[in-house]
Amino acid sequence: MNERKYSFKKISTIILSVFFAISLIYFLYTKDSMGISVCIFGLILISILYKINKSKPKLLTDELYCIFIWYTCIASILGSGYGLYSINHYDDFLHFVSGILTVIVACTILKYFNTKEQLKEMNLIFIVIFILMFSMGVASFWEIGEYSMDHILHTNTQVGGLTDTIMDMIDAFLGCVISILYVVRKIKNQK
Repeated sequence: MNERKYSFKKISTIILSVFFAISLIYFLYTKDSMGISVCIFGLILISILYKINKSKPKLLTDELYCIFIWYTCIASILGSGYGLYSINHYDDFLHFVSGILTVIVACTILKYFNTKEQLKEMNLIFIVIFILMFSMGVASFWEIGEYSMDHILHTNTQVGGLTDTIMDMIDAFLGCVISILYVVRKIKNQK
């Protein structure tokens, strides 16, 4: 059996593409514009990320690709399309996880643009500041996006207004800090 033929990446891509397509048909049938939008977004995102993964596998590793597409399913399709955001703390959980994911992305960016030797010589405080600023910057842009969607497209992503925005930022910050502690411990063990 060819191991690459049945990789987690390939299985995830197939399962989620089929799920997004079936969901799109369902939302078209029910005339749910939010569901239609998130399914189209999900299918486009899978295509774009798959191409980036193929052309730049060091920047977007197979693991990171899988994390992004599964997160898209959980946040967009299940959350917005099927209404799981109505479950208490579902949004908090996703923003917490996004804090973890952005730390992984920041570390991947550092590894992509630096050699192992350069990373070993890099100041630990700089690494922590870079990861923290990157993670919180992504969280800020996300909240700006939610705010913009609510005012331009008349959606309702920030149900709790300012309180929702601040709680989302705190959730992302907590996920980020916990992940940074892990990264710092790993770096210290390598040195």
